[in-house]
Amino acid sequence: MAFALGSVALTGSPAEAQWTSQPIMLGDNDVSVVRGSETWINVAWTAPTAMENFRMIVQEWQAGTETSYEAGDAAKLDQDDTLEAGEIDVSRFKLSTTESTPDSFFVQVIAEWEYQGETYRYFPGGLNVRVVDFEGGEDYALLTADATVSSTGDGSSNWIELDFLGLTGEARDLQVSVSGDIEIYHPQDTFTSLHHDAWLLADERDVARVWVDPATVNPGTHVMTIVVESTDADGESRADNYQFTINVV
Repeated sequence: MAFALGSVALTGSPAEAQWTSQPIMLGDNDVSVVRGSETWINVAWTAPTAMENFRMIVQEWQAGTETSYEAGDAAKLDQDDTLEAGEIDVSRFKLSTTESTPDSFFVQVIAEWEYQGETYRYFPGGLNVRVVDFEGGEDYALLTADATVSSTGDGSSNWIELDFLGLTGEARDLQVSVSGDIEIYHPQDTFTSLHHDAWLLADERDVARVWVDPATVNPGTHVMTIVVESTDADGESRADNYQFTINVV
């Protein structure tokens, strides 16, 4: 099903300011959920002008998936019903998956609001959902299996983001290191940690970053090893190894 992008007035003639104004969906468009789970997904919004009675609607067309809201047929904002100019607020929806849910799919996000008695609708895009399988017992999942970096340029595009998803309980004091036949820069010298903090809670998503200096690599494929050290909720230390591929172009 295709949607036309743009701001559309659902009733009457639009006010000029609202016709040219569009809410902005902030943050990452990629989300990950565990297969067979019910996950609340937050979407952050801002806008250039005030938008009254702002709400979010999500649409999906995949078998084995279902979306719902805390109440009613749309997701309201956390703070109040109006998205003020320059304000950042959050709306959320629940995404349920089953064993038949595809490994990845797209969720369309729709914003609706009112201004001077008229209702407007805007299609800003949506969310790319990745569905993760796990057998149970794991504290987290590493979602990134490979990366591509350049052997030329200033290296600004050579940061590698390792995407983590919290599964059960909590993983504390995460330290991530990448080793192999090419040199890797770690922000903490011998390791890197998560962007927000060193804890990864259930259903939380965060990234750890490392960097490759283009002056030290030549084009080719390199199989590396990622080691993730952490402490679980019971205070037990663990270290997990993952195979990781870096493609140098």
